[in-house]
Amino acid sequence: MIAWSSLFVNLLQLPSLVTARSGLPLIDSVLVKCDRFMGVDCAAVVTWTRAHPLVNLLSTVSYTFMQWLVAAAIFVTSLSGNLKRAKVLILATSIGAIAASLTLAVMPAVGPWYGFDFKPFPEQATFMREFYALRASGPFSADPNYKGGLISFPSFHVALAVMAAYTLWPYRRLRWPAIVLAALVIVSTVTTGWHYATDGIGGILVAVFGIVAASWIM
Repeated sequence: MIAWSSLFVNLLQLPSLVTARSGLPLIDSVLVKCDRFMGVDCAAVVTWTRAHPLVNLLSTVSYTFMQWLVAAAIFVTSLSGNLKRAKVLILATSIGAIAASLTLAVMPAVGPWYGFDFKPFPEQATFMREFYALRASGPFSADPNYKGGLISFPSFHVALAVMAAYTLWPYRRLRWPAIVLAALVIVSTVTTGWHYATDGIGGILVAVFGIVAASWIM
């Protein structure tokens, strides 16, 4: 399971490398309107977060919890012999990656720093260079050192956290810690400025779709 998981993690970006080249108009303005309809101003949230060092630290650390959640879901299910749950996670992740990549093709977006017009982090600036290079005409050479994602809407970061928390649900001692960590991940995608709030909702829907489809196939 660890070998399969390592393989899939390294392949997840491939579909988005293809679909990001669709060249369709950006939908950042639509996502900004959706966020404002929900009463969320990403620029104000990020500005407030950056002005409070402890909150900013918690936000930054929380964003990394997704990786630990996914790793825990893989190891716990495998070591406890619950291989069906582990297989559902890998299959749901694969289905979700394809669904999110197809969404990227028809509804591409840069990110909240673009839509709400605030200064991006250096990592977000790197994302923009990769994203715009993909959307440019002519051949594109993928950088093997670039490990960041390419999908703004829906947030695959959120999708992975939700799928991992679902996978850990049968384990009573891990159930609520996983839920709390997943919730922190979802909030941190907005407070770090990586995603619109609408992206998070989209990520949750992708996770549900992936889990339902994978469970049905299994």
